[in-house]
This record gives sequence, structure tokens and C-alpha cells, in this order.
Amino acid sequence: MAVHHRWVCGFLMLFLIAGCTKDVPRSSESVSKRPAPVQVFLQTDTTSPVWYEVAQESLGLISGPADSQVLPFAPWTIAPRLIGFVVTGSTAIGGLNRDGFLVFEESAEGNLALYHIAGGEAVSSCSSMTMVLLPPSELELESSLPMPALLVARDPYFADLTSVTASAVSSVTAPAVASETSVSPVTPLPAEPLVTLDLRDFSVRSYRPRAFGPAGTNVEALDRGADGAWYIKAAILDDSGWAHEPEQSGQASQTSQGGQPEQGGEARQAGQGGQTSQGGQSGRTSQAQHITGLKEYFAAQSLTNEPVSIGRGAYQTALQPQPFTSLPKMVQQLMRSFTDSQRKNHFPVLHLVRQDRPVQELFVADPGAKNVVPLSGGESEIIKFIGYADDSNAVVVLPDGRGVIRRSSGLAAFSLPQLPDGFVYTGIVMLPHWIIAGWEEQESFAVGSAGFLIVKL
Repeated sequence: MAVHHRWVCGFLMLFLIAGCTKDVPRSSESVSKRPAPVQVFLQTDTTSPVWYEVAQESLGLISGPADSQVLPFAPWTIAPRLIGFVVTGSTAIGGLNRDGFLVFEESAEGNLALYHIAGGEAVSSCSSMTMVLLPPSELELESSLPMPALLVARDPYFADLTSVTASAVSSVTAPAVASETSVSPVTPLPAEPLVTLDLRDFSVRSYRPRAFGPAGTNVEALDRGADGAWYIKAAILDDSGWAHEPEQSGQASQTSQGGQPEQGGEARQAGQGGQTSQGGQSGRTSQAQHITGLKEYFAAQSLTNEPVSIGRGAYQTALQPQPFTSLPKMVQQLMRSFTDSQRKNHFPVLHLVRQDRPVQELFVADPGAKNVVPLSGGESEIIKFIGYADDSNAVVVLPDGRGVIRRSSGLAAFSLPQLPDGFVYTGIVMLPHWIIAGWEEQESFAVGSAGFLIVKL
């Protein structure tokens, strides 16, 4: 009986241990809650490259950009497009404007799973301004994984200007007749403008970090300075969604800021500067200022901290591009070896995504470096490069796809497939066995078709 008693006790003990263990969260349990991938690409596959186009909340396989849908051009804040990438470990995450997230996850076997995660109404009703990768501590979360996030905002440059009614628009030519109050309802401000993706189960949540200030703030830009602080550009509006009157007239002017795609600067110039520089448009300018707000600038060491108000000059200084000498040595080698370095008059600019970095970084050639001519009189040509780097691999390409790559086998010439006229590559990231690149059809600040490319290495 004693033996039997010990057996029963042992059984009960195992039962209790099993019951307790069942309550402990496991990564496999989180993974099981994930949606099914759109597609899984095997490392042994011979089909490469693979092209996708992005449309309103959908993806579509195509044979190439030349066969994509013919879409009307729309401002970059409205058009479906990839706004940027972040990378953590063997996972790349892309942000889709007015849609959500793309996740490219490489397994230990080298297979690539593609997921499309909708961001819900919080994303679809607003413009996606910035893609960031946050440590959980930035949002005071109990997660061990970095968290990709989209900053969404009421469109500060284009969309809300289209809400002005016909009678208000007529004020451009007949300001004495039109009423300045004839404006249709504008898009509500997002109450929680930071939309995050949990990489464990791909759940989506929205937050308003303390650094974003109180409700009524339309946060338009979020960037990380070289000093490690967060820098924020926002429009301060009242409860009705209208802008406060400016305290100083000098605050009205705008310039291109960090954290935006390259065409963002053109968009800001066309969408804002053009309205104030032409005669007879004071009525429309007043409408635009009431809708979009006048800008204020803030800094915070952490998103959990209260923001500190700073001037526009301090904001711009903190987000100055870094010199090429600050690049990893491996990336410097790629830039030096690039064939376009043979041009006599050019000014290289590199948009670089790095593994586990919170934001895309901007680097410019050092003054006085070989083949760099100071920008004066419009004689020098700005050449944009896009690239990716981690501890052992790097790739840099021009918007037309020509570039160089560095892997364990050494440095080599590299090219993405050629694009049709009017199309460019807008971003690139690299996993152990795959490259993903965003592409779009551009015309000034407007975008037509857009999508991404998957290439097996």
C-alpha cells in the first residue's frame, strides 16, 4: 500500500505541475494565433523575382510593374504605397500607407513567409507618416520583442485641403463672394496616433505616448536624433479640430523634416509654399491654416516622458543628416566602390535602414570629400541612394536598381530588375537569403502604381 500511496502522490504532483505549466505563455501559443501567411516562399524555389502591387487594403501578384494597374496619380500622403521598412532579427516589416503592415519573416531553414496585417480604421482613415521600431520600454509594455509602429496623422499637406467646398475654392478667384466658413467636415484627429504591431501574434494596438502631448495635437513627424532623443513635429488644434492662432508670425513657414520619404519635401513645398507665394490666394491659405494647423516642435528622451517644447531651428539642427564618416566601415566601402562615384559633380545622399535601429537614417557626403562639389547655383546633382546594413551584410542601390552588395563572399556588383520609365525603387532591406524592395510610379509629389519586390539571394 505504501508503494501505491507514493505512486498516487507522484501522479498528483505531475498533474499539478502540468496544470501550472499550461498557464505559462509560450511563443508557440502566440504564433498559433497568427493569421495565415499570404504566401510562403521556399529557399529551394527557383521562381525569383516575385512582384506584388499594393492597392486599397489588398495585395496582388503581378508579372512586373509594367503590368500593374493603371491608377490615377495621388499625393504621397493618400496613395497606397510602402512608406518604409524596419528590421529586427530575421524579420523585416514594411509600413503600408492607409492600410497596415507587411511582415517578411525568414525561418531557420531560409524560407520566407509574407503576412499582410490590416491596421484597421485607425490606419485606413489617416496618412501613415513614419515607420519606427520601438523597444517595449518606450510604451511601458511587458514584451521582450521590439515593436514596429506606424505614426498616423490627419493628412497635413493634401487630403484635408480637398475638403474645402466648391464655394470655398472659388475664393481663389472671387474672395469677396465666397464665405471663409464654407468648409465640409475634415478627418477627425487620431486620438491614439501610434499604431503598433506585436510580432508574437501580429495583434495591432493603438497608443498615445506621453511624449505626444494631450489630445488635439496632430503629430505629423516622429524622428530619432543622433543624440538618441525623439523629435516631434505637431500641429496644435483645439477641441473642434481647428488650429490655434499663431503666437508669432514666423512660425507659419515650413520646411522638409526628417522621417519622411524624399518626395515629402517636394510635397510640402508644392502643398504649402505654393499657396502663400502666389497672389490672390489668401482665402485658400486661411482655409489651409485652419485645417492643418501651424507647427510646433518638441523633444523627449523617451516616449514615456513629457515633451519639451523647442524651436524649429533646434529641431532642424537635431535632425541634420550624418556625414558618411559616421557610416559603418562596410557601408563606406560600398559607397566608395559605386560606379557613380566617377561623376564629377554630384552630392550623394544615402537613406539607410539598419537592423534593430528605430528609424531609417540619413547620411550625406562629407564636405570636401572626393567627387563632392558643394551645392551652389544648382550646378551639383543630388544623387539619392537607398540601402540596408546589419553586422555582416549590406546593400546599396540607386532608385533605378543599380548597386553593390556585401556578403560573406565579399563585395560584388548587384542590380535589381530594371523598372519602366517613371518608376523608382524607394527602399530596400536584406534578410539572410532574401531581398525586399519597395517600388512606385512617381510624378513629382504624386504616386500612381506601387508595390514591392522579393528577390532570392
